[in-house]
This record gives sequence, C-alpha cells and structure tokens, in this order.
Amino acid sequence: MKKATLFLALLLSFVLSYFFPSCVTRKVAILPAYEQICSSIGRRYLPRPSQKQVDSLVMIYGENKELLDDYTDILITALSYYPELKSTHIIFEYSNEKTTMASRPSRFLFPRTYRVLINKNKNFDGIPFDSIPWNAAVGIVGHELAHIVDYEGLNLFGLIDRLLLYADKRYGKPYFEKSIDLITINRGLGWQLYDWAKYAMYDNNVASEEYKEFKRRTYLNPDIIISYINHYSKYH
Repeated sequence: MKKATLFLALLLSFVLSYFFPSCVTRKVAILPAYEQICSSIGRRYLPRPSQKQVDSLVMIYGENKELLDDYTDILITALSYYPELKSTHIIFEYSNEKTTMASRPSRFLFPRTYRVLINKNKNFDGIPFDSIPWNAAVGIVGHELAHIVDYEGLNLFGLIDRLLLYADKRYGKPYFEKSIDLITINRGLGWQLYDWAKYAMYDNNVASEEYKEFKRRTYLNPDIIISYINHYSKYH
C-alpha cells in the first residue's frame, strides 16, 4: 500500500512538472533580467485624445471589442499598444469583483473570448476605477491587456497552469503578476504602470491599508518599475 502511494505521488509530481512546470519552479523563479526585455518607446505622460482621435483609434483597434462608453478613450488608448489583439474578441464590462480590474478567458478553447471586468463600486475597500488619474488608468488597463496577450499564447494546459499559479497567493500569484507587469513595461506603458503602482500602493486615500499592502506584496513596486524604465534609453 505504501509503495503504491509513493508511486502515485511520484507520478503526480512528474505530470505536474511536465504539464505545469511553473507550479514546480515558482518558489525559486526570478524575474527576467534587463537584457531579456526589448522595450518599446515609452512616454512619461500620454495626452488625453480628442474625440476625433478616439474615433480614429476605434476604427483601427476596435474590431471585436465591446467597449464601455464611459471609458472608451482610456480603453482604446491602451489597446493601441497591443496591435496583436486587434481582432481578438474582448468584452469590457462592469463588475463587483473585489479588485479594481480583472481579465480572464470566458472559454479555454480557441477561438477565445476575453472579459475585462471593471469595478466602479465606490463602497469596496479597494480602488474604484472612477477614482484613478488618467495616466495611471491607462497603466492598469495595459496590465490587464498584457494578461490577455499571455493567455493567447497558451494552450489548455498552459491556462490550467496559470490558474494554479493564481491560486497560490504566497508564491504563484506575485510571480505571475510581476511577469505581467514586465510585459506592460515592454510595450511602452512603463510610466503609466509606474503611475498606477504609485497611486495604488501609496498615494490614494480611498483604499484600505490592507488593500495597499496586498498591492505592494503582489505587484512590482514603483522603484522596481523605475529601475526597468531607466535601463532603456528609448524611455528617455
């Protein structure tokens, strides 16, 4: 009986390491070094587009997108940094999730539809989307779109691996979210992500201290984001 149990444990360990390698390595995994990232040009502040500019961006990047009228300028500006998502079906919708924003596939098989959930409930202990400054708002939307870029490159087993990572609050989720932050920086939205991180972790007066601490524990902090930004001349 003991031999059979040991065999099953070893078999399960092998399966997990083969199909879900990050579940085995996440406790020792480190973020990519600078030279492994190729940054796009990034601007310190993005000017808010005029309605004519928004309409033009929607024509280019709005295919298969269900945008929210209240935030079309923010959403389409962030989408313009992810041209590979031009034809991806993405639904933006309001939600009472216990976080400011979240993105997830609505089905695991291709072709996938993705939902980006936006919390504008002023009574939850986090940060309602309505309270976020413009530049920072583009940053958090850019982060959620980076999740979709990540999901698009995964098969069914890869998505299950991401779910397992996400469920591990101590090691997996922070590693996963910080890796997604790096994709956002890579796309040229590093300054916008910096503004969001600084606002979410320190500068806002709407979130609870517990929520701010969760953000500091799970995502790249502003100093680390700056260290990545400062490494690349294209950000200057």
